Amino acid sequence: MMGGFGMGGLGGFGMLLGGGFSLLLLVGLVFLVVWGIGQFTRSAPQVSPAGSSGALETLKTRYVRGEITKAEYDQMKADLT
Repeated sequence: MMGGFGMGGLGGFGMLLGGGFSLLLLVGLVFLVVWGIGQFTRSAPQVSPAGSSGALETLKTRYVRGEITKAEYDQMKADLT
């Protein structure tokens, strides 16, 4: 027979190697899921609540750059506050 060596003659080492490979696959899968979640949350737009100073600052910047008119600025400011 095989002299007590299962798994192709590697004995307990073969079982350890197979278990280690399975553990490595599991850890890799966990890291992949965590990385994917991180990519999704970083790419999601960050929305400020209405009336926040960040939104008003952005509005002021657009007005100063000439991207919007005074009437548009006043209307948007009224909408935010």
